[in-house]
Amino acid sequence: MFCGTEQKRVDGRGRISFSKKLLKELGDNPIILKRGQHLRLYPEVFKQQFKPSRIWELRVDGSNRILIPRDIIKSLFLLGKNVILTGEGNHLAIRPRKKLSYREITIGEAESFSRRGISVVPDGDRKEVRLISE
Repeated sequence: MFCGTEQKRVDGRGRISFSKKLLKELGDNPIILKRGQHLRLYPEVFKQQFKPSRIWELRVDGSNRILIPRDIIKSLFLLGKNVILTGEGNHLAIRPRKKLSYREITIGEAESFSRRGISVVPDGDRKEVRLISE
């Protein structure tokens, strides 16, 4: 059973570090499923509940990291970004942070968000931008 919230960072290679306790619950070969603007990470035992074309099997490396497939990371603009990990019962949700510092987003990413119906709203006082789904 997954519960709680934690902030993580997706490194430049698309990997996320996890605690040993969390990895023990996920097992050696967790699966990931893309749902809209976030990801769902399930233990391997849930593999039979989804169509094979909708899931990706993942591996845990020796440093307690899971490598997320690059095409998923790029489509959600998560490479090198902070994400929110939320336990939702039988799975973990991986969502982009709703507030980013100016250094965390490029103009090209902002334009791409806009094309997908997500507003990028600058907050000059805090040197942040907020992502708002329309």
